[in-house]
Amino acid sequence: MKVQRKTALVDGEFYPEAKADSAPNRFEIAALLDLNGDCKIDIVVRSAYYEGDEISVYEYQPSGVNEVLSVGCGL
Repeated sequence: MKVQRKTALVDGEFYPEAKADSAPNRFEIAALLDLNGDCKIDIVVRSAYYEGDEISVYEYQPSGVNEVLSVGCGL
């Protein structure tokens, strides 16, 4: 059986040029879990910046990666 792999950007930011007043976020995969019981892995991403934090949950679907839940706090 041939296995196909896909690479997809789940979340992130791009800064083609440095900006003095920008505060970039840090993104990391916090967990890979089956949160909704559909036997598929869901991706939990944590993002943070100097005054805030956010957790987002993504589902992989044939059309791509879709955010299904997000909660955060900060300014």
